[in-house]
Amino acid sequence: MGERGRGVRGAAGCRAALNLEPLASICGNNRVVFNIAGNKYRLVVEMQYRAGIAWVKFIGTHAQYDRINVESVNEY
Repeated sequence: MGERGRGVRGAAGCRAALNLEPLASICGNNRVVFNIAGNKYRLVVEMQYRAGIAWVKFIGTHAQYDRINVESVNEY
């Protein structure tokens, strides 16, 4: 195999090689938490899947996120 064919194989290997973390986590109460800027900021949305709507419930730093209840926050 040429130089391009060597190295990491598979999705898990690529994630490790690129140091990628999951970009979102599904939580209770139809909430999804998005990691932004390398997990420096967090965005919490409430998903209305059937209507195709995402309501912003919180956006802030990771430190601010640590002080909220994801399932009940409603700052916006």
